[in-house]
Amino acid sequence: MIHTPKDSPSGKPTSFAAERSGRFTPGVQDAIDRLKGMDRRKARLGIALVAVLVLALVGFYFVQSHSYAHWQKTVTPLVADAALMQQDVSKTIRLATNVGTVPLGASVHAEGALMEINKLNGAMRGLIVTSTDPEVLQSTFADHSDAKQVLAHDRKLLALARQHLQLAHQELNEANKVLAYGQKWHDLDPYALQPAGLSPQWLSNAIAMRTALNSGDLHAIEQADLRLETLHKGGQIAQSAATIVGSFSAGDRDMAAPYLATISTAVNQGDLSKAEPALATLVTMQKQAPLSYSLYLLAIPGEKTFVVKPDARDASIQHHYLIVQATNEHGAQVPVDIHDSELDRDLAASRFGVEVSAETFDQVQNGERDGLLLVGKKSSGTVSTVFSLPVLDGRISRW
Repeated sequence: MIHTPKDSPSGKPTSFAAERSGRFTPGVQDAIDRLKGMDRRKARLGIALVAVLVLALVGFYFVQSHSYAHWQKTVTPLVADAALMQQDVSKTIRLATNVGTVPLGASVHAEGALMEINKLNGAMRGLIVTSTDPEVLQSTFADHSDAKQVLAHDRKLLALARQHLQLAHQELNEANKVLAYGQKWHDLDPYALQPAGLSPQWLSNAIAMRTALNSGDLHAIEQADLRLETLHKGGQIAQSAATIVGSFSAGDRDMAAPYLATISTAVNQGDLSKAEPALATLVTMQKQAPLSYSLYLLAIPGEKTFVVKPDARDASIQHHYLIVQATNEHGAQVPVDIHDSELDRDLAASRFGVEVSAETFDQVQNGERDGLLLVGKKSSGTVSTVFSLPVLDGRISRW
């Protein structure tokens, strides 16, 4: 479709290009100019309204944020926190001043707690808001109406004060720990009545404990406490072992001598893990002393009498056992305390295997016997069993 130019009022055609370039007739151009002027006035009016609204909001926010009610509501939790901290401070001071002076190390830590409280008070004195009293709050608000600045300032000081309060509590706890150790070891001398071999060690550690209690060095106190406890318990073990062995016959004492030596060495080295099992063995031997029984080779149809078992670690090695039964003079079975070498634990059994050499095993198995074979016998008042044939140390409770 072909467009033709429109005719202008003057009779001359007006092109689209002329319309776009703004070349209109005076009447049309005046109308367009009036419209543009109205648009500019509306735009300026809108901008002015927005500016007024923004200023109103800013003013409202400024008035609201700097009002006493808003300020009071904002800072009140902070003031309450400070008041609670001050109550805790008063309690801590009271507890610290009640700490005894003996041992000296306790008062050293109590003084440390008071020093931390002093630093805390220094931080609290720098607070802007320090009271919940209405008049004081009003006065503070007059000088510091910006709640944000008050919070930023006081929160830092409260955090610092809280750190000092925590350190004061730690010092007070350590003071109480020193007091507890002081009460525990208030009289070190009676414990010096240890076996002769332990007395020098006891004296040395008693001096170390006194020094640590006076300095308040908890690490040194704990180390000295551990050593003294070990020596005290070790001394009890050594005394118990000596009493038990003293009740044995001369022959049994020789058998118990290695256990006494183990206990003495272990206690002197502070290693009670070796002393306690040795004492347990001596206690077992003591319990066995009143018993009397005979060990007969088991000869019951359907029950094993001869047992050969491979070694648990090396299958090429074989262990030979004779199964025996312990009975008293009336023929009743007697539980005997043994150490099962396979299970590596102590237990009581009336039937058990006694290890012998392969040669002894063959001799007994192939030998002619008339009646029950007596393998061993234990008399009342003795600890050791007297065997009628060579035996080894191994014992088993299952086969």
